[in-house]
Amino acid sequence: AWRAVNKNVAAFHSHKHRKYIQKAAYGKPLVNVEERYKYQRNGRFRGNVISRRTKKSGRGVLEASITQEVDQAGIPRRECMNLSVRINVSRYNMAEAQKWILNGPHVYPGANYVTLKDGREINLSFMDNRRLIDLSEVLFVERHLLDNDIVIVNRQPTLHRPSMMSFRVQVIEGFCVRLHYAVFPPLGADCDGDEVNFQVIEGLEAQAEARQISSVANSIMKDGKIWIQFILNAVIGAHLLTRADVRLNQSDVHFILSAFLLEADFVWPEPCEHVAPGYTHDGDFDPGRRWSGHQLVSSILPPELTLITKDLVIRNGIMESGQLNEKLLNGSNGILHHLYRDVPDRNVTLRFLYRGYIVFQRYLDLFGHSVGYYDCAIDFQHEDAYAQGAYDTP
Repeated sequence: AWRAVNKNVAAFHSHKHRKYIQKAAYGKPLVNVEERYKYQRNGRFRGNVISRRTKKSGRGVLEASITQEVDQAGIPRRECMNLSVRINVSRYNMAEAQKWILNGPHVYPGANYVTLKDGREINLSFMDNRRLIDLSEVLFVERHLLDNDIVIVNRQPTLHRPSMMSFRVQVIEGFCVRLHYAVFPPLGADCDGDEVNFQVIEGLEAQAEARQISSVANSIMKDGKIWIQFILNAVIGAHLLTRADVRLNQSDVHFILSAFLLEADFVWPEPCEHVAPGYTHDGDFDPGRRWSGHQLVSSILPPELTLITKDLVIRNGIMESGQLNEKLLNGSNGILHHLYRDVPDRNVTLRFLYRGYIVFQRYLDLFGHSVGYYDCAIDFQHEDAYAQGAYDTP
């Protein structure tokens, strides 16, 4: 009996004693401890990155926004206070370091730990009088996460390189991790409870690599396909806005473009026509100036862009004709593809994405878009004519 117990324990521990492994009721050998932990997850992501509990990482439910920059990740303030970035104290940042140390771990922005030059580490949570710390003896300060720090955001499963991208931190209130809608396609994400991981980058060299190699700006295109793109909601808004018969009054244009008024490079478009002054249905005075949808799109296009196809004409950032759709925005011969290919500055493409989402979504907020039963029902009387292309279908 004692020998049988030793054989079973050895088989449970190591595969070297496989011949002693007891089979389960269905005939499959039981998995031993060594196989479970030693021969699984031996890749870079599964073995070294994912599912590791560290001091510099966090996890949260994903939510979306169009009001933040495309390369920004909104991190909750409470998470920014738990995480920390190691800063080397010098005479150039001594005033800031003093402020972080005095604020401590419970006041934002503060610090959690201090490392002295003799190697000792002080936990500021257990130090009442932080003024006793001599900055001349401090080597590092572990400060809270601040705006524009670099983090790597990952959503599992990590199927390709854009599943992990580096973002600039934007400290937000709440409990969710907030990303821009444009980065959802490469992550394969949606807002039905998805969770993402984020990792704080340590070291100046690692931060420089993250800003250059894995940044959102350098992940726009992969294998000739645009990944950072307009989702369906923005595409619908762009399609409706660029109809030839769209005319917007001054109140509507102010609402759509108001987000860019304080930007130095934004040029307000001139009206394309004038009508008799009057009053809107809300009782506001209408001076009679009208803008077309093409003018609003031209106001957010970069002046370097020239794109001439049979369906779209853009010259020097001015949209002259055409109606935008999925292919003309995200396709292989679309606006984003030409911006990425022809304009060396990747931030120009990100800026167009940011502005485009706001303009197209605000147009939908004003005029809406819905589909009813009769929009989907088949018109049997003209079914053959539709099949032959006699009618233009939307």
